[in-house]
Amino acid sequence: LDGLRMVGTIIKGGQLYALVRTPENTLYKVRKGDHMGQNYGLIISISDTGIELREIIQDGVGDWTESKATLSLQE
Repeated sequence: LDGLRMVGTIIKGGQLYALVRTPENTLYKVRKGDHMGQNYGLIISISDTGIELREIIQDGVGDWTESKATLSLQE
């Protein structure tokens, strides 16, 4: 999630979306079920304060493991 920042939320069509800004200053609208980040994390929840993702990452010995990551709202 290097460089990605959650900058807000919006509701469109009854669906909650998070607004995410990239280091290149591009703004994206993402929702639960979308993928994001360099580890292609699955967005499992969005709240007014952050985005929770589930990532599959390789550990130091080469085994793949599931990990949770959070991208918090940046004020």
